[in-house]
Amino acid sequence: MIQVIFPLTGYGLLFYSLYVYTVRVHAGLGLQQDAVLAIGCGLFLLSVLTYTRLLWERNGSFQVPDGRAKDDDSRYCQKCDLVRFPRTKHCRECDACVLRMDHHCPWIGGCVGLHNHKLFLQFLAYTASYVIWIWMTGVPAILDVIQSIAGKDIFTLSRLWTVYVLYLWSLLSAVQSLVTSIITFSWHPFLSPSLTSQWSVYAGIELHWLALLVIGFLFMLVLSGFACFHFYLALRDKTTREIFGRRRQRPDRFPASTKIH
Repeated sequence: MIQVIFPLTGYGLLFYSLYVYTVRVHAGLGLQQDAVLAIGCGLFLLSVLTYTRLLWERNGSFQVPDGRAKDDDSRYCQKCDLVRFPRTKHCRECDACVLRMDHHCPWIGGCVGLHNHKLFLQFLAYTASYVIWIWMTGVPAILDVIQSIAGKDIFTLSRLWTVYVLYLWSLLSAVQSLVTSIITFSWHPFLSPSLTSQWSVYAGIELHWLALLVIGFLFMLVLSGFACFHFYLALRDKTTREIFGRRRQRPDRFPASTKIH
């Protein structure tokens, strides 16, 4: 089930970000930036195509039995009944030995290994570039609209604290009204008239803009850091398991044929 949920969630996040960027930001705000929009859509297309290929080849690094003698107990895998090649690890989630295993990635429902590591790096590069591009080109226009609706002091600490307190009171009021409606078998509005009038100031601000503003910023930080870390490992010819594993192997034991080409 997890092998299906995470990939579907990944596709959903990618397509939702494209919808917000193209429909809610560029078309909704009337931005006349065709070249900027084309670059964003191009990066999205590269990210989706690479992600699809990565899902298709997620099990392409499994080692199959080759009939070698079981003369090296330290490299023999009892679960797979084979003698593992150097830098091959057994994945408990996949229940298979993976050539040059980097890590098990739930977002692809498989392991990143020898035959899909390069594709994984390409996906990280395209997706990180896509998120950075849509955030850097879409957020300035969103901030201008929010300031025109709620005032120029909307991003000050005092104003943000006021909005946060208003959100907490609204959440408490909604829960109280829901409980009262269940007990009395009668409908009660979730927000009182006073809270509704206070929220009317922010009526023109779309939730999609806030999603791109906040969630997009978090994804930009995470994906950028993740991509830089994995490119650093690739330049050093290392894997995540070798860096964070308990037993470190010497570089002279790593054959050159296992490098990414």
